[in-house]
Order: sequence, then C-alpha cells, then structure tokens
Amino acid sequence: MGLFAPKWMNKDKNKSMNAVENEFDSAKLARAAQESPHADVRSRAIVKCNDQEAYKKAVLSDPNSEVRYTAVLFLKDQETLKYVAGTDSSAKVRTGAILGVNDE
Repeated sequence: MGLFAPKWMNKDKNKSMNAVENEFDSAKLARAAQESPHADVRSRAIVKCNDQEAYKKAVLSDPNSEVRYTAVLFLKDQETLKYVAGTDSSAKVRTGAILGVNDE
C-alpha cells in the first residue's frame, strides 16, 4: 500500500469503514466495493455506491458470499441474476438472485 492509498484500504477495519461512511462519490465507492481488504467494508460500499456495474462485478467475483448477497439484492441485470441463480456456490446468494428475476 502506497503513501497515498485510499483510506478505505487501511488495514484497520474501523478506519476503512469510516472512510466509506464519509464517502459520497459513487465511483470511489464502487472502487472500494471491489478493492477493500475487508468484506464488511466492501458490503457497505456496495450499499452506498448506486452502481449497477459494481453490483455485477461483486456478484460475479467477490470471494465473500455476504458481499455477493448484498450486491445481488441491488442488481437489476436479469441475465446476470439468472446466471447467479443457477451457479453461485452460496444458497443464500442463489435465493437472492432468484427473488430478483422478473421472469415467471
């Protein structure tokens, strides 16, 4: 981590969370949702970012199932929701995806 790393990259989870809580730039929050070393911080950034692409990236690639579940609740992309509903390793994430699918 460099001298000018974002505050949400801090090794101290509380400092990282505070940085996300005080951030309102959607692009920065989307980046925090992908790059923070703390799953709780990534989840909070997902909730705040309002960025469909960030939700999709988190649903498809985050190693933490709780982060994926948080993202799937906000995701609107029907094709990705259908894919996740059939493939995610977490039953909770799959169920969240199924609930988001608009097809009958």
